[in-house]
Amino acid sequence: MKQKTNKLCRFSILALLAAAVGIILYPAFMDQLSGIKQTAVIGTYSRGSEELSEEERKDMMNAARLYNEIIYRNQQESYFRYEGEDYDDEYYDGLLKTAASGNYMAYIEVPKAGIYLPVSYGTKSSELQYCAGHMHGTSVPVGGADTHSVIAAHTGLNNAQLFTGLVKMDIGDAVYIHVLGEIHEYRVCGIYTVLPEEEDGYLQVEAGRDILTLYTCTPYGINDHRLLVRCERTLPDPEIKSSEAESGRISFKNKEAVREAVKIAAIPSSMLLLGIHMAVNPPKDRKHPWNKPADDVYPLL
Repeated sequence: MKQKTNKLCRFSILALLAAAVGIILYPAFMDQLSGIKQTAVIGTYSRGSEELSEEERKDMMNAARLYNEIIYRNQQESYFRYEGEDYDDEYYDGLLKTAASGNYMAYIEVPKAGIYLPVSYGTKSSELQYCAGHMHGTSVPVGGADTHSVIAAHTGLNNAQLFTGLVKMDIGDAVYIHVLGEIHEYRVCGIYTVLPEEEDGYLQVEAGRDILTLYTCTPYGINDHRLLVRCERTLPDPEIKSSEAESGRISFKNKEAVREAVKIAAIPSSMLLLGIHMAVNPPKDRKHPWNKPADDVYPLL
């Protein structure tokens, strides 16, 4: 009886330890799973862009630039105020959309912050659980003079890092927008921490400038301020010369995320298997602590 109790105690303690380690590693594991989904969406978006003819791509970019001209004129007439995720704008929802792109207009890459995310239409809470969102009412991210595109994402979700890495950004760091097969390069020119009621003043279009702002909540876990990372376009832009190279890069990122998820999951799983093995096959040495009566080894239990 004591031997069975001893085995049960050993197994229980190791199982609890494995569970504790699993809980600690859970956010990192879920972030890697989100990364797999994000990279899959980006891959689908990229393939859809590659299938466009040059004429189709040109027409879509021209329609987006026309929309941005309307945004600029509207902001000249009245101060822009963000109205939240609810909007009714069918023309906007059709911009930059390919047969394969779904609810995504572009994707964003920020090497310094470890950000590689699809960008959805609008900032619906359901979408922002694993991707970034374009703030409706600001310029769509195709660049050009008189534009200011705002892309938002959460910080510090349990299941995804998203824009958590923005706190690492410094002036001059690179930000890339991938849209319809083009890469638009921006450089950080300002970093601001403001109250929610102060944010609108930082989101206006400025005549002659091509601006991108990355928007998230701060500080981590409190989220009562807004972190705004303002970037300005640099020219000339690098362009994707080989769709095969871009597809290969996306595939590499996906495999990398899968490997990391497996590594993270392996730690608590290995500990649990070790506990089972030790409970079923205890050491043969009778003097070993594992083989002492449970009351002697774990007096508090």
